[in-house]
Amino acid sequence: MKKSLLCILLALLLCLSLGAPALALTNDDWHVYDLAEVIDDDDTNENALEELCWQTGDRYGVGLYIVTLEDFHDYTDGDDIDACARGIYEANDFGLGDGKEGVLLLISIVV
Repeated sequence: MKKSLLCILLALLLCLSLGAPALALTNDDWHVYDLAEVIDDDDTNENALEELCWQTGDRYGVGLYIVTLEDFHDYTDGDDIDACARGIYEANDFGLGDGKEGVLLLISIVV
């Protein structure tokens, strides 16, 4: 459990500085996009994460988004995961308020 939490926090820190391509996600109401299908098949986990994202937005006034990908290289040129995260964030109009405040946690299975 500690190792999983540490991995998630490290990925979050990596994604705080976001950078170019586009991944158009289809549902504006969702905050969790498990494209790599790494979240347990039981919808309970995804629903709990979705609720956490909504609560964070309400409490702190920022959008919190979680996106999992098989390979981030499919969505960007080169090895710049920051550019990939920025592209996803901007292409999907993530964030709250005029400044589009928010955090994207991008998890790529292939690094």
